[in-house]
Amino acid sequence: MPIFLESRLKQQRSFTIGLTVLSIVLLPAAAIGQEKVAGSVTALDGVTVTATKTEKTAIETPAAITIVDRETIERFQPKSLDDAVKSVPGLEMSGGPRDTAEQPNIRGFSGERVVIKTDGVRKNFESVYRGRTFLEPSLLKQVDVLRGPSSVLYGTGAIGGVISMQTVDAKDLLEPGETIGAQVRTGFHSNNSQKLG
Repeated sequence: MPIFLESRLKQQRSFTIGLTVLSIVLLPAAAIGQEKVAGSVTALDGVTVTATKTEKTAIETPAAITIVDRETIERFQPKSLDDAVKSVPGLEMSGGPRDTAEQPNIRGFSGERVVIKTDGVRKNFESVYRGRTFLEPSLLKQVDVLRGPSSVLYGTGAIGGVISMQTVDAKDLLEPGETIGAQVRTGFHSNNSQKLG
């Protein structure tokens, strides 16, 4: 056997032996690392489905999306949709003191140029002084606000953006194992000054 091939075989053998030893040393360390990771708890970002029709975290979505979750809605104690979304940048509700006459304005676009959806159903109704926000805000589970042109995903009219609202269902109101429940809300109006508690 030529000297060149013999030295080449020795190098391959020593490389193989070195790789085997390295694997034996590193595999237990990797397993220990996996056990520690498996036991820890990691909080993840919320996932939105309705805003872009694909499951992505809000931070990964290439659009200006704000999600107002149930906890935030309950903290605001909203008397109207305006109160529920008051922290959303670029969104303003107008239309006077009547809750049902509120009209969203996203970055200067309003009326039919902003799509409003409730539980996936598009709200196209708009008549003079009557708006499209006929919804008790205490029944809101989540509000997704997509700012910017979205006609490709949502069809005609979504030039300004989309407001997608999800309402609560029975599993949101009942504790595990419960079959019946009630929710009570009280308030009063005095020259349109409403107090809630």
